[in-house]
Amino acid sequence: MTRIHLDETRWPLLRVDYPTEQIDDEEWRQHLRKLEVHLLRQERFSLVLNMLDRSFDKGQRQGIGQVVEDHKVHCEKYLAGVAMVVGGKIQLAALNIISWVNKPTFPVHVFTELDAAEQWALDQIGGWDDQDDTTRGDEDGTEGFGPGDP
Repeated sequence: MTRIHLDETRWPLLRVDYPTEQIDDEEWRQHLRKLEVHLLRQERFSLVLNMLDRSFDKGQRQGIGQVVEDHKVHCEKYLAGVAMVVGGKIQLAALNIISWVNKPTFPVHVFTELDAAEQWALDQIGGWDDQDDTTRGDEDGTEGFGPGDP
């Protein structure tokens, strides 16, 4: 039984809750396959990654990167935004560093509150055509990063 919880009940908002315990390789591969299935649906959606008290090892980060690379066109076309919920400044700093190295081609925003993350993700779906990738940041008291940010 998987410990990664994928909530599809509010589609086109897709929420993933990660466990605090270590995720084994087979569970991680199954999770990535499920994410690929959603990208291949060819429907716009936003993704909320609830990563409180959770970090990913190098192999898991590479797996995520590979999915994004393998499905780059689908990510650009159908992924309205990714909201990441983290537990503190260390995770926030790490994600900002990663974003400088690998700039995403879709909107990404980091939050410390789940409700704010879900609202932002829903707004990305509703405002898809009006999205300006350079207008992310601290207007709502959260810290974020995305394409166009320094």
